[in-house]
Amino acid sequence: SIGMAARKKHRFPPIRIKKILQADEDVGRVSQSAPPVISVAIEQFLKTLMGAAADQMGDGVTTLAPTHLKRCIEADPKFDYLKEIVAAVQETAEADKPDAEKAAKKRKRATGPRAPRKAPKKEPKAEPEEAAAAA
Repeated sequence: SIGMAARKKHRFPPIRIKKILQADEDVGRVSQSAPPVISVAIEQFLKTLMGAAADQMGDGVTTLAPTHLKRCIEADPKFDYLKEIVAAVQETAEADKPDAEKAAKKRKRATGPRAPRKAPKKEPKAEPEEAAAAA
């Protein structure tokens, strides 16, 4: 049984879940209580997957990268069915660098000499006398 709070607060839109279920020709009608249950199941799956991916991240790394997901999926047999999806993900050394090191590298690139700014071109305003004379 799902708690009242889980039924009222859907993290994943029940209407979208229902559309995905009905896209399968084997699924006929979908009861009103099925999408919220599936929403909770999706949330639990993501918590499990993100926990496993966090274990693959090194110390000081706070940004989750596709490489981390690929490693956790390849390391854990319960995620075997996802191996085809992550097969194309390429390993990058950048994913394992601590975020502070990445930020410092980015700052170093951004702090070079700046080109002087060009003043925006201003068009001369017509004098009120000239506008009246033109009319």
